[in-house]
Amino acid sequence: MAAGKYIIASESQTRHSGLGLSVYCHATSPLRRYADLVNQRILKHIVFGHMWKNNIDLNECVDHLNMRAAAAKNLERELWFLTNIKPDKISVAQGIALYCKDAVRNLWAVYVPDWKRKINGVPAAGTIVEIGGRVSVRAYANLRCANWRERIVCQLTVENRI
Repeated sequence: MAAGKYIIASESQTRHSGLGLSVYCHATSPLRRYADLVNQRILKHIVFGHMWKNNIDLNECVDHLNMRAAAAKNLERELWFLTNIKPDKISVAQGIALYCKDAVRNLWAVYVPDWKRKINGVPAAGTIVEIGGRVSVRAYANLRCANWRERIVCQLTVENRI
């Protein structure tokens, strides 16, 4: 399932599959999440009618929330890699091969349960990866690369089966 997206309640597809509700609006403390702050501002505008001088453009608001949510998710992922994959050591974890993301480069998407994330990796020479197969992931930071995304190198090897 894909990550949730913000939508206007009048849209035709508003069902929250996880909660089994036809419409869902989260409104916790506005100090914790930006979307909650926006929701509470809109609710205040509806109830009291004096927050904005102009009409609220809900489509623009929804687009902005989705953009901010994606940016926050990307930042969280990037910070995780920057703090957990050290340049002076190789991190090793077990993963499950999901699919071949790029057949030309033999780049695979792998879910690593211990890291609670999906990573991309290239099999070591002579390693054949199969969808659903267990792989060992060796990750390290290659500081010679200029772009930090290219610095994180993940190499896959197939676990020996007895």
